[in-house]
Amino acid sequence: MKSIYLLLFFLPCQLFSQLPTATNSVWLKDSSRIDSMPFKNQVYRALMCTPNEYENDTTKKWPLIIFLHGKSLTGNNLDKVKQYGVLYSMIRGRKIPSLVVAPQLSKGAWIPDSLDKFIKTVTANMRVDTSRISIVGMSLGAYGALHYTGKYPNKIAACAAFCGGGNVKDASRLAKVPIWLAHGKKDAAVPFKESDTVFKAIQKFDLFSSVFSVFPEFGHSQLERLFHRDELYDFLLSNNKQSEFYFPKFNGEAFEAKVLNKKTGTTFIELVNDKKQTNLEDQLITD
Repeated sequence: MKSIYLLLFFLPCQLFSQLPTATNSVWLKDSSRIDSMPFKNQVYRALMCTPNEYENDTTKKWPLIIFLHGKSLTGNNLDKVKQYGVLYSMIRGRKIPSLVVAPQLSKGAWIPDSLDKFIKTVTANMRVDTSRISIVGMSLGAYGALHYTGKYPNKIAACAAFCGGGNVKDASRLAKVPIWLAHGKKDAAVPFKESDTVFKAIQKFDLFSSVFSVFPEFGHSQLERLFHRDELYDFLLSNNKQSEFYFPKFNGEAFEAKVLNKKTGTTFIELVNDKKQTNLEDQLITD
């Protein structure tokens, strides 16, 4: 009887019927699940979360959020990718109306061409709205997100890069995509100037295409709490390739923002202090 109850309560979301059955599932509170993705001839192994509603309409296409982890989660144990970031936020109870995929690096750095091959595999096997593919990364993953977006700006609807950096030579192409950068001034792992430099380079091409949130009192790991903020998912899911750039207001109950640079109706830089969000524990992030 107990097994029948569990079967009825957890209605699974099928992954690719043409691929081997995924194992090592993590059930979420909304009955969707995180599965390992058994892609063949694929550079990266990955975890994907499929919304429970995915099977309700077999013609609907869904937005796709790509999460790139930092150096500390590199390896061959896919469970590590759930330790912080988008999937961790979902395990804590956040429901995201999107496909979410989190590839894992076995070693080294994120390579744009390898990521492109991976994303093509996802879009070929899942019902993805290709006008609403967004990417977010932290630390080494932030570099990866900006490097990929800088090489393939026409494929990304929004990019968020936290406590990382990018290539100044990509600035003209990054200016074609809404970019949200964030960095703590007390970051001892990745210098603050890494984000600051690429932000200033982007601004030379388009003042309205990027926002830089500066946390004066934050080090490296504290930026993980941004993955538990509504503003992030509002930003990633509200942008698409057919619409004007959209940036949420970063002045919610846990944020006090002082505008350092602005023109009419647009904020370029936000100085943000997080005073109330003490309930979110800092993660052990060392990269």
